[in-house]
Amino acid sequence: MSMQNKIDIHEFSTGIKVKRTPTGWELGMSTLEYMNRTIDKIPQAVLDSIANREFTLAEGVVLSKPAIMGRVVRGYGEIWSVVAVVTRGRDDRWQGVFLYRYFFCQGDRGIETILRWMEKPLVFDPFDNRVIGQPHKVNLSSKQVPLEKFQEILNHSPPIVLPATKPCTPLLLNEMTRMLIPNGDRAWAYKVAKLELPEYFQVIYPANSQAETVIREVISRRRTLSVPKYIKTAIKAVMSGRVKQEHIITLENALGNPQLNKDYWKSILDKEGASEAFIENIYGDRHVRLLTLKAILIPQFWPNFLAWLANSKEWEIHYATSLKLQESMLQEAPKFAEDFPRLSESLKRGIYQVISRLIDQPKILKEYQLLLTGSGLWHHIMSD
Repeated sequence: MSMQNKIDIHEFSTGIKVKRTPTGWELGMSTLEYMNRTIDKIPQAVLDSIANREFTLAEGVVLSKPAIMGRVVRGYGEIWSVVAVVTRGRDDRWQGVFLYRYFFCQGDRGIETILRWMEKPLVFDPFDNRVIGQPHKVNLSSKQVPLEKFQEILNHSPPIVLPATKPCTPLLLNEMTRMLIPNGDRAWAYKVAKLELPEYFQVIYPANSQAETVIREVISRRRTLSVPKYIKTAIKAVMSGRVKQEHIITLENALGNPQLNKDYWKSILDKEGASEAFIENIYGDRHVRLLTLKAILIPQFWPNFLAWLANSKEWEIHYATSLKLQESMLQEAPKFAEDFPRLSESLKRGIYQVISRLIDQPKILKEYQLLLTGSGLWHHIMSD
């Protein structure tokens, strides 16, 4: 086949230090950099999808065989086909850790090519060294995948959980998503024990019958809490730092819905990782922006947010990230207090919460003063 029909498949893996042992290797500490990359700059849309936990398996599960996930991601004017192969390992403290090996190529037709090229799952291997600038050159592959045995299942609404007893393959799952959503952000998961966000997949094939029960129960519970797409879009825009006036309008209108109470906001923000970031002190920019949004929407959380900032040795950096988000929202809405009364009232109630808590938590005084005297939302509301 000519080079014109070949595509570049890039890859990268979980960044982790590895220690050689007499019998092979064991895991050391994780790193912030991905390893074994074939590309210098991983596409931001792919990184955002990972950061949004769209490939994340839930902790506390054991994988007897590799789990595989396929997803089409879009962003920044680009489209990428991504396949993640996940295995379970243990670090030098004997703690379980998921090890991801990602494969991706341009366009929304590449998942089938990646799967056929792989044949069997290529799992995390720290010594399968890759070189930046040397992707896998692969022939574009597309063949008919028969779905006769799955037609009845495809009549259901996603997310569809297949019976664990029904034989299936990743290629079949990929074809099912193509049938369900011909154009869009398709996603499937194969041989998974538990997913953090199962509702973000169209088709799921559980690792076993027990996993099937767990996944079905999680989806059933979350279906009772339907999150409109426009609210999801607004939240993700805030997390990425690219908030626009229409996103602020969405949040303002949502606050006017009496059914969307504190528990509602807590639940949907926790799906994006808010509670995990707060409890485990994860101070990435996306998480700082997410928790800033939580403090805006849930006034009772603002004192906790300030304490979370104060706990960081680099709180000035994280404060600046939060302030930059607030400033960008004010740039989009210069008359914020006038145009967004519900959000403004929520901000004021947060201030009252902090004042009542300062006696018990005096360490948050510095952060409180900075956010009130700076150029952010809380200062804008107080000075209006």
